[in-house]
Formats: sequence, structure tokens, C-alpha cells
Amino acid sequence: MITNPIFAQVVIDLKIKQNEVSQNFYVVDVVDERENKEFLGKVINQNNFKKQNLLVKKDIKAVLLSCFKGKQESINQIQIGIKNFELFEETKDSKRIHGNFWMTLNFYRLKEGSKIELTEYTFTSKYTRAFNKFEDVPPILSNGILKSYQYFDNWVSKNLQKSEGLANEVKVIIKKSNKSHEDTIYYNPNSRITWTDFKGKPGRNLNFGAAIFSSFGFDCKAKVLNGEIVLEADVFTYMVPNMSWVKSDTKTDYALEHERAHFDITKLISEEFKSTLKSTTFSTVDWESEIRYMYLEFFQKLNKIQEKYDSETEHGLNKDSQFEWLEKIKSKLENL
Repeated sequence: MITNPIFAQVVIDLKIKQNEVSQNFYVVDVVDERENKEFLGKVINQNNFKKQNLLVKKDIKAVLLSCFKGKQESINQIQIGIKNFELFEETKDSKRIHGNFWMTLNFYRLKEGSKIELTEYTFTSKYTRAFNKFEDVPPILSNGILKSYQYFDNWVSKNLQKSEGLANEVKVIIKKSNKSHEDTIYYNPNSRITWTDFKGKPGRNLNFGAAIFSSFGFDCKAKVLNGEIVLEADVFTYMVPNMSWVKSDTKTDYALEHERAHFDITKLISEEFKSTLKSTTFSTVDWESEIRYMYLEFFQKLNKIQEKYDSETEHGLNKDSQFEWLEKIKSKLENL
């Protein structure tokens, strides 16, 4: 212990025994996340029996960095955050000093420019000591650091194959969709829609006789298997009857084929989205945002194609163009 009465400080030298090197991670940085980084707590100075600030001779970040070794070639680059590291002593009687130490460390994985929170560990210790036995204090702090190392080393070993934060690859599996809902019609090539599926009310002052509300969506469930994030994706194409409508004088077979083609176009885009999902390499850090962005791109593409279809066919009035579109759509559906 080194005392400095001018600055009311007690400086200790923490010595942590060398830990066995882990194969599964490498600590590259320690960040002090505490609001008050100036000292580690208050201790009773055995020379003047007053409370003084506790400091570590070797910076506490350097102490943790030297303790938490690991294999430098490991792909699991770890950052430690010091959330709490405080020791406070007080005198309740004239014979003993009572102390309370607690330490909380956050563990993060650094990958692709992101910081992934893995786990947190808290160590607490209450003790009593004689006034002249300050040498009993440093081992308490050292033990807390050692315990936190042992905890994290065990945590990594147990979660290496099942933690999303430690995963290094994303695999997409497309599920066979079996969606069903009484208010929704899901695309079925063996069951074509009819005018009875158009249950909505026509709007006023419209220059065309029918409209179908069709779209596509997806559900995605993630699980970690053998260190790999496995995404089970369900991509579905649907129409909403209550938002699709037809005027009474428009219920012809020709007009129905025009609306069916809108639904077919939606199916083709959803299949393209599905294929892109399977072939894309996603980040283990931000795969959710990447998939959502991809979906929005295909959704915008769908709207543009639907608008082009209506524009070129003049909402079905141009029979030559309508025929060309139907043949093209039919060919693409057959190639799925």
C-alpha cells in the first residue's frame, strides 16, 4: 500500500495470478463505463483512520487486460466494459473495519464494426478487518477479478455453439408456407380467384371497373445451431377480399384475367424475393435490418411492375398488350 496524505489517496498494487489461456476468445480492449472514473472507492487509512480514495497503482483497465488473456488468433474479439468497481469501508466500532466490494463487468464481442453484448457478471464481497490489516483488502479485489475471468471463460465454452452473439454465419431455410386466415386468400396455383373473392365496395369517381389488393410478406424465426444462425423464413403471397372490389357491370372473364394477372405478378416477385433470401450472405450482426431492407426493395419493385402492367395494358383495355402480358406471366409461372 502507498499512501499520499496530501491528496488523501491510498494506492494498491493488484497482483492477479496468471490464468490458463482460453482458446475461444481474445480480449482486445477494456473500457471504463463508470460515471466516476477517478477512484475505486473509499477505504480507511490505517495511519490516520480517515476515509481516503482508493486507487490502483496499475490502471484498473490494464489490470483487467493483463488478466483476461486468450488466443490472439481467435475470431471472437472481446471488449470488457467496467460498469461498477467500488469498495467502501466504514467503522462501526473501535475494533473492526467493515468493507463492501462490488464489481460488475459487461462483456461484448467486437465484429464488423459493431459491439454485441454477450453477458454480464457481478461479484460482491462483504468483509471485516482489523485496523492494521489493510493487506487483507487487495486479495478481495484480486479474487473478484479472477472469479469474473472464470465466469466468462466458462460462459464462452458453454455458449460457443448456441449464442447468436458468437455465431459466425447465417443460413436461410425457406419453409413451405401453410398460412390460412378467414379474411385472407393466400396464393394457390391450383385454386384461382373468382369474382366472389372481391368483397369490397367500389369507390366513387373511378375510371376502371375492378381492383385487387394483393401483396406478399414474410415471417422469419431464428435459432442457433452449431455456431450458426439458422433462419426459417416463410414467404407468402396473399390478397385481401374486403379491400378488393368489382363493379357489377365489369364481371367478365376478360376483366377477371386482368385482375388475376395482378395476383400472379405479386407471386412472381415474392418468389424472386425468396430466391434472393436463399442466395444472400447476411451479416450475423445485422441480418434483421438487412432482410427488412431487402423486403422493402422488392415491395417497391412490385409496385413499379404493377403500375407498368396497368399503364401498358391501359387497365386491360388494350387487348394486344394484355395478351402479351398474360403470355409472359404464364411463361414465368411455369418456370418456377
